[in-house]
Parts: sequence; structure tokens; C-alpha cells
Amino acid sequence: MRNSFAMVSVLLGISRLFRLLTRTPRLIFRDHHQEEEEAQRRGRQFGGRARAVHIPILEGQQQHQQQGSQGSVGRLMGKSGSKPGASVPVELTGNMAADAFLKNGIVPDIVDKPPTETAAATYEGNTIIVDFGNELTPTQVKSPPQVTWAAEEGYLYTLIMTDPDAPNRSNPKFREWHHWLIVNIPGNDIGRGEVLTDYIGAAPPKESGLHRYVFLVYRQQGKLTCNENRLPNNSTANRGKFKTKVFATKYKLGNPVAGNFFQAQWDDWVPQLYAGMKK
Repeated sequence: MRNSFAMVSVLLGISRLFRLLTRTPRLIFRDHHQEEEEAQRRGRQFGGRARAVHIPILEGQQQHQQQGSQGSVGRLMGKSGSKPGASVPVELTGNMAADAFLKNGIVPDIVDKPPTETAAATYEGNTIIVDFGNELTPTQVKSPPQVTWAAEEGYLYTLIMTDPDAPNRSNPKFREWHHWLIVNIPGNDIGRGEVLTDYIGAAPPKESGLHRYVFLVYRQQGKLTCNENRLPNNSTANRGKFKTKVFATKYKLGNPVAGNFFQAQWDDWVPQLYAGMKK
């Protein structure tokens, strides 16, 4: 009798173990499937699949200039945000442009939602390429770039270039310092747009580390009549504490449709740039 009872106990134990082992993968698969569906739902607003990661924010870590798509993907894990040393949750979307803006803290430092299209920006006769956070020098970007994007026929656009890291990323008390502002651009022909702020290249203070220089393109609902001050390229007046979000809200621009950015730190061109300016 004792032997029979022991045998039954063993068999019951084996049966329970078998049910547990065959049940657990189904539960894991179900939970994973639910997580995937939720991630996809969150990612649809950017046209891709979302997944949460934590990105350490490192102030002043130098990135070397790279070109091409491999460099772009590598730089997606670049510097971020305005609180060096912190860890910020970032939801990836599967869209390269959007993810670059998210991982580098441009959302929320400048805009609330990232663009999903690329604004192609090049300097010096298309030989210097802006590539989602690559490092360029103030010398390389001293003249206005060529900027193009996938414009829709019949629409006007706004182009903004702005620096959220003035005077430095850890203490951006002049955020934003805007470098360029053109409205009423037909398609992507920036030469035919209305210039509100003349172009000034990157001019980060000495020993202030890397600054992000961000290009944003907005599709207008119609032609804008702006009451902003017209800012020349020989003056720094009224460029600090610009707010892209405020400007976009004021003129009902919505969210940016295209964008790009590079990073730069001081070089010996910066003093020459300021020497030619008045306050």
C-alpha cells in the first residue's frame, strides 16, 4: 500500500511538472505578444515600431565626423538632453530621423514631436554633409548651407536653424539661440523664401563643449504674415531665448515634417565671426 501511494505521488508530481513546463511557454509567448502589440500601437504615431530604452546623457563627449548611413545609425546612440549624467527613457520608433531626434534630446529640448523625414543639408558646395549629429567645425559651416526636403507641390514651408545649448549644454540659460529663419518657402526653394533671420554659422563659446545645431522644416497652412524683428547677420541682438515651440504655435505650423542636425564646438573661426558683429 505504501509503495502504491508513493508511486501515485510521484506520478502526480510528474504530471504537475509536465503541465507547468508546457503551460509556461504559452504564458511567456502571450505576454510577449501583448507587449509587442502595445509597442506597435505606441510606434504608429511615428510610422514605426516603438521600444523603450534608457540612454545615458554624457556632456561634452566628442563624436568624430562620419559620413553615410552607417555613421548615421551609429550616432543614434549619441549625446542627449540637458541634464548630463541622467538616464532618460526614450521610446524608439523605427524611423531613423525620429529616433535621432529622440536619442539626442532634441525632443523635448526644442520640439515635442520629432520629424520623420530628412532635411538634407550640405555645406561648401555639397562637400560637407549634415548627418544626424555628426561633428562639424564652425569653419566648415560659416556660410549658409543648401537645404532640401521632400516638399509637396503647392505648399509653402518654414525653415528654422537653432541651437538649444547656449551657452552650454549643462546650463542652457539662453536656450534657444537661433541662427536662421525663413518663411513662405515655395516647395524647398529656400532662395525664394522670406528671410526673417539672416544666417549665422555655429559660434559656440570656448570650452563650452559640443552644441547641437538643429534644422527644422514646417509645412505651412498658407502664406504667413509675420511681425517678427528682421535680424541681420552682423548682429547677435534678439537671437537668444528664441522658442521654436512658441513660434510654431503662434503661426499654427504644427509639428516639423523634416529635420537634421550637426554638432560643433569652438574653433579659431569663432572669434573672427564675433569680431565682425555688433551687439
